[in-house]
Amino acid sequence: MRQTGDRVLAVATARRVQILCQLHDVQESDVNLALWLFETHTRLTARDATFAAVALNRGVDAILSADRDFDQIPGLERIDPQDTARVSSLLSDTG
Repeated sequence: MRQTGDRVLAVATARRVQILCQLHDVQESDVNLALWLFETHTRLTARDATFAAVALNRGVDAILSADRDFDQIPGLERIDPQDTARVSSLLSDTG
């Protein structure tokens, strides 16, 4: 929504990719890694550092986000939600 300003489109897009999302509880090891990421990657917010830490600690190698601050995290590929070809390939992989 930040990029387009279109709330309806943002919701519709999120619903289409919802099957890609899995919820994870935040553990102490995630907090420790998030603090390190937050400290060493000055463009990351605390929330994004936590998302990245949870992903990395669970062996998740990609994150669906328009936020380019994730690009600086080694071992984590950022997939832009507007990259319809890449998102479509993810959807077909879940088949």
